[in-house]
Amino acid sequence: MALSPGNVAYFQAIDEATFMVCLDEGRPETNEEHVRQAYLGDGFNRWMDKCTQFTIAENGKSGFIMEHGAIDGITASRACDFIHDAIHSHVPESTRPVNTNGAQEPVPLVQLEELPFTSSPALDAHMLTLRAQYIKSAASIGFKNHRITAFGTDHLMACSVPVKTALDATVQLAIRLHFGYNTPCWEGVSMAHYHKGRPEIMQVATRDVVQFCDLALDEAVPLREKHAALFKLGRSMSGNMQSTLTGQTHLRLLDLLKVCWPEGAPTAKLFTGDLFWRNPFVMAHHAPSGNRVNDSVYGVQEPDSMWSMITPGHDRYVLSVPVFIVLRLGLLTRRNSIRVAVAGAAGEKTEAFAARLDDAAEIIKKIADYGLTKATK
Repeated sequence: MALSPGNVAYFQAIDEATFMVCLDEGRPETNEEHVRQAYLGDGFNRWMDKCTQFTIAENGKSGFIMEHGAIDGITASRACDFIHDAIHSHVPESTRPVNTNGAQEPVPLVQLEELPFTSSPALDAHMLTLRAQYIKSAASIGFKNHRITAFGTDHLMACSVPVKTALDATVQLAIRLHFGYNTPCWEGVSMAHYHKGRPEIMQVATRDVVQFCDLALDEAVPLREKHAALFKLGRSMSGNMQSTLTGQTHLRLLDLLKVCWPEGAPTAKLFTGDLFWRNPFVMAHHAPSGNRVNDSVYGVQEPDSMWSMITPGHDRYVLSVPVFIVLRLGLLTRRNSIRVAVAGAAGEKTEAFAARLDDAAEIIKKIADYGLTKATK
């Protein structure tokens, strides 16, 4: 601040802003390029102390970066819907209506004020050090759009297998194949009384999930038993969901107790030894196929943990394997797909998890096909 009086106005404008609009150089084309530039770049022109940021590249690709601790995903998704609709309903200047004088309606001008920032050699060196640290951290993070082609919603419905049951089973089986055991897996649930507080989350990796994975991977177990176990798993997971929807769960309460635990008091055993938040873990969420957001990416603090977003489609599934929040605005270009956004800490780990999802999908397809074969006999 002491370097220049203008620096006071510079930081005051940033501090008082509701959000930041970051205009970027570069023309990312693929999803991977867009995620890399929008968030996993060099940290330049990003303001991580702001809760909400919008990024716009030279070719119009836009992104939405938010602090998830303060804003839930539903709110962010709806904001992206509004922005998407505004972009697509925008009338360019060349097509604006003509007034009675034969001239086009004027375009309202936005007055911009430049606020320069005065630096020093010491500050420049410090910023370069921080940027190098950021680049090193971001370089270990991978992003991948992966398409699962083993089955889609049409095939599952033909087999009379509930879509969500098959998708949840596929993810849980992939977790078993990837980690060697079923890690804790959390799923966010938007309750009816969402406006009264944050959505609840539920633990997906129950005893029934572990037992199903045991059966599914046991080649000695006949498909008949595996098929019955898949439907039993679906009923169990649906019951778990219903309990959470009605508020009959304890997870948020335990999280709140951990945060509010009296300072200086002995820590309860429940909050020690990773009994509650055990690592690694997986976050799994479902999104509708009509969602206008592409490449929903969440930050994962633990290096071995994953984050997934699943979007159903007609004849196949799409998996995005990302890290950190970057919401790209635009229409989904492939509606006949199931999107799963999964966050991993390194590129090779995201590739490996995508391969395990393929393996799991093939196993679930064989189990689902048993119902189709049985129906045609």
